[in-house]
Amino acid sequence: MDISKYFQLPRIMLILSGTWPQKSPFQKYFQKGYLLTEFLIVSLSVKACFSLIYDLNTFFKKLVLVSSLVMTTVKGWVFLGNGKHVLELYEYLNDPHFINVPQHLEKHMIDTMDITKKTMQWFLTVIFVLLCLINILPFLTDDGVMFIPITLFGHFKWFMMVMQILNVDDIGLKTFGLDMLFVYATCVIKAQLCILSGKIRFIGSEYQDSENGKSAETSLTDCVVHHYKIARLTELTQTIFSFVLFVQYIESVITVCTVGFQLLTTSLFSLDFLVMSLYCNAALFQLVVYCWFGNEIIVYSADISNACYDCNWLNMSTTARNMLFLIMERSKRPFYLTAGNFFTLSLQSLTSVLKSAYSIVALMDRMSEMNESN
Repeated sequence: MDISKYFQLPRIMLILSGTWPQKSPFQKYFQKGYLLTEFLIVSLSVKACFSLIYDLNTFFKKLVLVSSLVMTTVKGWVFLGNGKHVLELYEYLNDPHFINVPQHLEKHMIDTMDITKKTMQWFLTVIFVLLCLINILPFLTDDGVMFIPITLFGHFKWFMMVMQILNVDDIGLKTFGLDMLFVYATCVIKAQLCILSGKIRFIGSEYQDSENGKSAETSLTDCVVHHYKIARLTELTQTIFSFVLFVQYIESVITVCTVGFQLLTTSLFSLDFLVMSLYCNAALFQLVVYCWFGNEIIVYSADISNACYDCNWLNMSTTARNMLFLIMERSKRPFYLTAGNFFTLSLQSLTSVLKSAYSIVALMDRMSEMNESN
């Protein structure tokens, strides 16, 4: 089973956005120049945004795009800084324990990856429509919805507008590439945990007699190694995406809060409302996907212990039972992913973040009312 084929699209997107780690010196210099230009555009956008801070409505509207520019740029730099681990993860997916799956258990990998692929295709459609609207609206409206009029040394306004549009498209590629890479990595972990559970339960149903203890020992040895490999894959994913996820949490909360506040004061049938609704949905989708698949890893890694107990261990040899005991002891601490070691990716964390976002939106609405009254 070829797992790496699912990672081709996010890899291409990250290469186009200058975020995928390169090996040749020429590609590295080109990448540095690309990132330097990106840093210049983002810096000018931040400066222009905070010059509007005395008009809260306009400031919050522009802050939506600026926060995404800044946070996604930081995510790209952090991801690129972990380039060694990224390449190791990409190669690790071809490990024989991951690709040589028993035929009766292949459905776990195929079903999981296919469902996830369809989900990410929907997200890609939302991102594409959103980018098209953001790119077109500056030429149709006075303020370009969320765009900021920036200049270079007081000149080149239209040139900088085009550069800003290209930068937004780059951010879209980078965002979707990072999200898809993370989601596919977590799906592989989940599917491999399901496969491991199935292998353990199958051993229990296949070897009923103590005469077959030696074969059970051989299969369980493979399960012990497989469990270790999954743990290593989880560790690599955590190393690469931990701080990236932390930045994403902050970005999503800022986006949900600022866009949620703007939606309260925007006409329902305006273009602004459509763009900001798509923006808010994209940010919420990112939060839900991260926490959902993080929660799946916790649930299915804990199920390994149940699989060991469900197998017919009474008729196995002492050595085989010791191996089962070793797997059960490891599974007492479920695998999990964190956002910068501050938040565990789980449904409980998602609930907490959404509650906090609602509280912040209410506070922003109150501040706006007080500002208007004064």
